[in-house]
Amino acid sequence: MKNMNKVMILVAAASLLAACGPKAKTGEAYALCHGGSYVAGATVTVTDGKATAATLGEVCLPAYVTADDTVAADAKVTGTIVDHGAEKTVSYYKTVAFGTYTLTATVSEAGALSYTGADFSQATVCEAYYKAVMADEVKTNGATGVHTKKALSKEENGYGGERFNWKANRDATVEAFLKYGAEKCLAATQADADDAGKKYWTVDGEKTGATWTDFNQVKEGYDSYIKVLADAEKAAK
Repeated sequence: MKNMNKVMILVAAASLLAACGPKAKTGEAYALCHGGSYVAGATVTVTDGKATAATLGEVCLPAYVTADDTVAADAKVTGTIVDHGAEKTVSYYKTVAFGTYTLTATVSEAGALSYTGADFSQATVCEAYYKAVMADEVKTNGATGVHTKKALSKEENGYGGERFNWKANRDATVEAFLKYGAEKCLAATQADADDAGKKYWTVDGEKTGATWTDFNQVKEGYDSYIKVLADAEKAAK
């Protein structure tokens, strides 16, 4: 009986310690970013009120993948788009489906090509799209294999090439968020051009290592990367 009592006391003590230990909760957030042409997804783990871990990803919208001459005419739609200020003729795949949404390639009377069928200003749409891309579940004309994670995730598609290091900027942004917190990062400023013309975002007078424009720049229609991380943190509290 004495041994049994000791066991019960030890179990009770262990349960008490576990109950008193750090409590961690992870939140998620998804939104349009970088000019409204991409979707960012973030997760943040909060332990005892402080952000202790975070991830940040970014995927291109379906229009990033165009249909070339090898694609049958009845499987695509051709029109004009404005690419970096210049008008050009391109073809989009007829339909792109993810979650409960189906986008349809549409040409306006003026010949402008676009996808219609989902409102990416809504976080629920961004979440459905981001998760479908990352799981390779986006269907192009009814089948997977075109709008893939490899083609759309900036982690994998070589976005920016050698002139722009997306991964380095992403890592520096997450590191700064965890080091300084959301409030200070949302007040970050860009230093004058240095280091071969790069402009670094600074927090408390320290360079973060991040140079991309939308570290904390917020404009109508899309969020900054820090804002997405901050929203994920809020969701965890």
